[in-house]
Amino acid sequence: MKRTIFLISLILLLLLVPGGATAADTPAPTLVSITPLTGETNTTVTITSLAGTNFASGAGMRLKGSASSYIVGSITSMNSSIIAGTFNLDNQAAGDYQVCVYNNITSFTCGLRFTITAPSEAIATGSIFFESNPPGATVNLNGTQVGTTVFTYTNATPGTYKVLIRKSGYEDATGIVTVSEGKRVRYYAQLTPLGAGTVAATATPVPTATTIRKSTLKVPTTWPSSTTTTTSPVDPAIVIGAVGLGLVMIRRR
Repeated sequence: MKRTIFLISLILLLLLVPGGATAADTPAPTLVSITPLTGETNTTVTITSLAGTNFASGAGMRLKGSASSYIVGSITSMNSSIIAGTFNLDNQAAGDYQVCVYNNITSFTCGLRFTITAPSEAIATGSIFFESNPPGATVNLNGTQVGTTVFTYTNATPGTYKVLIRKSGYEDATGIVTVSEGKRVRYYAQLTPLGAGTVAATATPVPTATTIRKSTLKVPTTWPSSTTTTTSPVDPAIVIGAVGLGLVMIRRR
């Protein structure tokens, strides 16, 4: 029985020590830094750089909790000074963990701190539908340009915002808009052209009375000027008297 246990232990030792080297021949790794320093529970965090020295081929990385529990990492690449990989943090408790690198069962180091954080609380946001006439105006919220009309601004944190809408050739339009959780609000701006007061006065004619003036031009007659005659006016009473005298003289004859 003892011989069997010894053989099993020897086999395990040979498997854990790369190249058949003894544990005593493998120097312990040293740890310098880990990036990133934190990861959120119920996610898979990617370790882009676990830096140190004396990382043996086939080394492994782990996170050690306060209760001596381990989270075994998955290594994607490594050399003697850099390890990259992932930690699956599904159902792992939030808190501080030690980072460990194992070359074998007797050559390992723990020391760097890695923090597992609680899930972020989701913030219910709203949205704003911006529209202007004419369209194509830039929209600023609290001094930050967020888009050009017509568009919907999403993921707006609930609250009140100062709005500034600008378009070349038009007056700036300002106002405020209030966003509520999970709600969509519409903001409409009717833009006013620059100098709109003067333009409106000339663009809309006012009806006025029109006076037609008599022409002063002389129109020539068809008669030559050398043959024109002047007709004297005749009194109608004289004409009647002359006719009556003629009739009396005819009767006497």
